[in-house]
Parts: sequence; structure tokens; C-alpha cells
Amino acid sequence: MSGDFDLDEVCDDADNCPVDANTDQADADLDRIGDVCEVDSDSDGVVDDLDLCAGTPIGSLFNDDGCSGPQLIERACGLPQASPRGPYIACVVLESKRAQREGLITRIERAQIIRNAARGNVGRPLCRR
Repeated sequence: MSGDFDLDEVCDDADNCPVDANTDQADADLDRIGDVCEVDSDSDGVVDDLDLCAGTPIGSLFNDDGCSGPQLIERACGLPQASPRGPYIACVVLESKRAQREGLITRIERAQIIRNAARGNVGRPLCRR
């Protein structure tokens, strides 16, 4: 018979984090370790305490701070304002160039990010699904 050390009503032998209560058993990166006891919840190799960009999508390229190209651009430029848009677009152009130079996005991805910023399509995927 298995116990329930963390008293979250999930038996220890089935609990993905038996020392910290997590009734929902959330595991965003699907590594079988519950999110509440992760030290690197987005599996980008940067521990959460030092990660500047939480939630880096799995499979993305990222820098030593745990940020993907699009995350770096958003951190530097923020979200677009309805007006004036010029400073926002200029920031996206500059920061996307930096992200491309660092190898975090391709030339084609950069062009799409700039196009989306100019059109106000921020947050949309880079391609159709």
C-alpha cells in the first residue's frame, strides 16, 4: 500500500511530485515531474530562478537566459500600442535583427515577425497550420 506524503490525495507511487502537494498533477513539459517540483519547468536548460523567459516553447532555440527570439523581442519591445506604432515597429526591427544574429530566428522568421508587427498581427503563429 502506498502512502500520500504530501497529502494531496494522490498516492505517492502515482504522484509526479510526491513531496509537494499538486492535486492537478500538472506537467507542462511532459517529463513526468510535476510542475510544482520542477527546477526547470520549460526544459530549456535554465533553472527557473535564473530563467528570464518562463514558458519557452519546447523545441525552440533559446539563449543562455532561457529566451527564444520572439520572447526576446517581446521583452525588449513590449506589446504594440495602438498609437504611435512607429517606435514599436522600429524596436521590433532592431530586436529581430539581434535575435537573427544570435541564431534564435531565421531570416524568413524575422521577415514574418516584422510583417506581423507592421500589420498588428502580433502573437499570431509564423505560419498557417
